[in-house]
Amino acid sequence: MAHVPLVAARERRESLALVVLVEVDDRALHRRSSYPQTSAPYTLSSTNPGDEMTRSIAWEHVTDADVVRAIEEYDRLGPEQFFSEHGFAPTTTYDLVWEKRRYPPKAILGTAYELATGERLASADFEGGKSGAVRVLEQLGFTIEPR
Repeated sequence: MAHVPLVAARERRESLALVVLVEVDDRALHRRSSYPQTSAPYTLSSTNPGDEMTRSIAWEHVTDADVVRAIEEYDRLGPEQFFSEHGFAPTTTYDLVWEKRRYPPKAILGTAYELATGERLASADFEGGKSGAVRVLEQLGFTIEPR
């Protein structure tokens, strides 16, 4: 697995990403032509030579209080405006259950990250299922249920 910190190279992001992609997998250069426009701390990683590069988010910055703030924002805005403002979509597989109400785990966690760090994540920046948002939210003590 290749891990390359890119935080310090914000201005040189495109050229550094190009070098990293070539070193990890010659074919990855053709699949990824641009890099996410954010300065959030992350690394590129790939477990197999043919795998698409994925982003590893620093979830340790998110607390249970940040998640509750994101839930409160969802309640305040309503689903449509929340999804529109934060760039996520309704859930299809799991629900975050809080005070007998159901919420979209990936959208809530992505918004909690933004509230905690000031950096916005796109939906494509991280997984929402068992290996992604569900796991992080469960580690923070939240209840996740299949739909």
